[in-house]
Amino acid sequence: MSKARDLADNALGSKPKVVDAKGDLIVASTSDTAVRVAIGTNGQFLQANSATTSGVSWASVTTDPTTDIFLLMGA
Repeated sequence: MSKARDLADNALGSKPKVVDAKGDLIVASTSDTAVRVAIGTNGQFLQANSATTSGVSWASVTTDPTTDIFLLMGA
């Protein structure tokens, strides 16, 4: 069966659900293995993170990007 068919079956409920909450993401943890990544909090962005099982994690912006943009425009 194709991977696309497996995902469709999952969405229709004929296979165990990978997603169960608003904003869930499906990512591959290894070949042919899908895992759930829960949604982050407001303002966070998704980043690559090889230290996690899913290979991605949510992170917060550590600087104010509007300040950087203002400085670039004023230069």
